[in-house]
Amino acid sequence: MARFALLYPFKEGSGSAADPIFQMGGDPPPAAGTTRLKSTTVFRKDDTVVRVFEIDGTLEEAIDHLVRASALMNVGEQLGPLLDTEIDMTAEGGLRRWFGEQMMTVITHREIPSTPDHS
Repeated sequence: MARFALLYPFKEGSGSAADPIFQMGGDPPPAAGTTRLKSTTVFRKDDTVVRVFEIDGTLEEAIDHLVRASALMNVGEQLGPLLDTEIDMTAEGGLRRWFGEQMMTVITHREIPSTPDHS
């Protein structure tokens, strides 16, 4: 399993407008070929929004699937006016650029230790 993060740079004062968009189902589809979405979490502090997601599979396969998903383009249409970017998030090329520019480097990764077997 691999963990990734995307930064959503909202225009000043518009971060809270993203809450209902993410709450109504802005999650990536659960499957992309052999790649599976295991979890996704959105964090917001004022106008800074970060989505952390974990997948089994490859990021490249997940992105290839996501940029063709009409649901993601619909979310992009709603988010576009709120974001501090010129990227067209309603088209495949724009979404590819979005993933390329907004992917963050995850610097912490905590594994949950397995519990010892006390048999």
